[in-house]
Amino acid sequence: MCDKCSGEGKGFGGGLLLGGLLGAGLFFLFGTEKGRKIKKQIEKKGEKAVGEIQDLVDELAEKGQEFREKAEEVAGELREKVEEKVEDVSGEAKEQLGEKLDTAFEKIADLQDHGRELTEDIHSDLKKKFFHNIPKK
Repeated sequence: MCDKCSGEGKGFGGGLLLGGLLGAGLFFLFGTEKGRKIKKQIEKKGEKAVGEIQDLVDELAEKGQEFREKAEEVAGELREKVEEKVEDVSGEAKEQLGEKLDTAFEKIADLQDHGRELTEDIHSDLKKKFFHNIPKK
């Protein structure tokens, strides 16, 4: 006989064994009194497990909603704090800029005064040097 043919017998035998076991198990659950009791217990435990799972799902959904609300609250508080800091920093920056501008204007005024004094000194020196011989009216 060929090698292919000998392998088919194993598959059929395994399927026959599995089918027999499944059939016996189903007969036990549906065909005997003890099997029906076990089936009812399995159904009750299954219903209980489904109910517990549904309760857990509901609880998780509620916790998720609470977490989302808390996260939105924290985000809002954080946003407010950041906005306050930005206002504080911009206010401080404006104040510092104002102080720097005041200092700069004071220095400009000092330079202008110094320039006027130098111009007057130069004018006076030039007048004395070049126009000292011209009589005054």
